[in-house]
Amino acid sequence: MTARIWTIVAVVGVVALGAGVGIGAAAWAGGDHGPGAMASAAADGHGGAPTMDDRGGEVDTPLNERAFMAMMVPHHESAMQMARLALEKAQHPQVRRLAQGIIASQEAEIARMRAWHEQWFGEGLEPDTTGPHAMMDMSDLEAAREDFDRRFLAMMIPHHASAVMMADEVRLAEPRGQIDFLAREIMAAQAEEIGQMQRWREQWYPPVG
Repeated sequence: MTARIWTIVAVVGVVALGAGVGIGAAAWAGGDHGPGAMASAAADGHGGAPTMDDRGGEVDTPLNERAFMAMMVPHHESAMQMARLALEKAQHPQVRRLAQGIIASQEAEIARMRAWHEQWFGEGLEPDTTGPHAMMDMSDLEAAREDFDRRFLAMMIPHHASAVMMADEVRLAEPRGQIDFLAREIMAAQAEEIGQMQRWREQWYPPVG
């Protein structure tokens, strides 16, 4: 993992901490959606092999706005899929309200990105389905019963963290004002939600021992 990726993972944790997370969400989440998966997402978003300098060292390349939209649309769609399951199965009303907010906000953001892509590039947006969150395995969440809320939080916290990372990446590329503003919105909203979910997780499912 490059120094740049570790820096972004740290930033995700700090942003989430400011929103009320007891410890950095990226480090706390674990599983298939921890820092390793986010590093993979960043590598995929750069379009394959990393850029190398004249000494053979790896150079971090910002995520361009077109790739950002192609990755963020399926990322949002997978979050909305999880949220729709939460509307059906969550035990806590707080989780159901969060799910409603995720669906409403991310549907609107998808519509904006699709409209911008058509306007700027003259063609419809084709989602990038190669990223780690584009085709998420929902089978465990679909099968969950009494422990649905715990599993939902365990999946959604790092999923949000990877969106914060992508938003940070695209801002490095100095995109159009609309994309920069959207990236800031995503970082602020999803860091706040990470903090809220982390507080619920610590309250409802405290570590044993």
